[in-house]
Amino acid sequence: MREASHPRPPSVGRGTAAALGLLVAAGGGLAGCGATGAGAEPGTEDRAAYLVSVRQQPRDPVAAAAACTQITDPDLRGECTALVARDLVAAGGDAWAACRGLQPGRWRDLCSFEALDGAGDFGPEVIAACADTGDFRRRCLDHALTRHAAREWAHLAQGDEEAMERWMRMKMDEYGIPAHKSDRMVYGLTGRAIADRLHGATADFSPEACGTASAATCRAAFSAFLRRVGEAPAFATLCRQGIGPDQLRAAALPAWESAAVDDVVDDVPAVLGEVCRARTGEDPRVLASRG
Repeated sequence: MREASHPRPPSVGRGTAAALGLLVAAGGGLAGCGATGAGAEPGTEDRAAYLVSVRQQPRDPVAAAAACTQITDPDLRGECTALVARDLVAAGGDAWAACRGLQPGRWRDLCSFEALDGAGDFGPEVIAACADTGDFRRRCLDHALTRHAAREWAHLAQGDEEAMERWMRMKMDEYGIPAHKSDRMVYGLTGRAIADRLHGATADFSPEACGTASAATCRAAFSAFLRRVGEAPAFATLCRQGIGPDQLRAAALPAWESAAVDDVVDDVPAVLGEVCRARTGEDPRVLASRG
């Protein structure tokens, strides 16, 4: 039940860990941050233990976590443990205990979030545990609710879309999600469930696919549908050359009937633009349908 991906703060990605390791090995970057006394030797030992941990990830998370415990500098030990927490969960280790053993502060908060998120759980116990993730609490709750919705509505039946929207609003109160975020999450997650139901289908998207969902959710479903179609290599090429329903059909990709979709999604070019920019990093040439 783990998420396919999660937003990781720039300072804690594996690429950054590797870069930090190179800096340490070269004697720069983190030099001195592990020192605990007047001499330089304790700092050198800390940096060496950090490097051992990085090299063990993710091949042997348990050994990587054990290496972190040899670091005496609180910040470096916290960063080291936070980096391995998610993989430690997957390996069956007690990442939560490792994180709670750190000194209070940003690294313990991040580590606790990584441990909870990596476990992929949801519900009252996770809601309570998210309170111990500091600045990561909101992300912790958002991710837990996303997983809960994905499990509860893994196979959204046609006609149950409005029921999912109501369920989402009820659960958002339980998870303590602020009201200003509720609409975006309700529409986005319900729309994703509709797109999941359509995934793999070769038929065009139509408003009928949205069932009893609100117009805002149907727009989100259309956007999620396009992102699915956008996984095809030909989609990126069309974004650059000119994209619309006719061009997608010519490339043997699912598309939509403009007249029908325009009645529900009043900004189709904008949605296409969002998906193309996410796919290519460039503004697309959006073309109107001839039909």
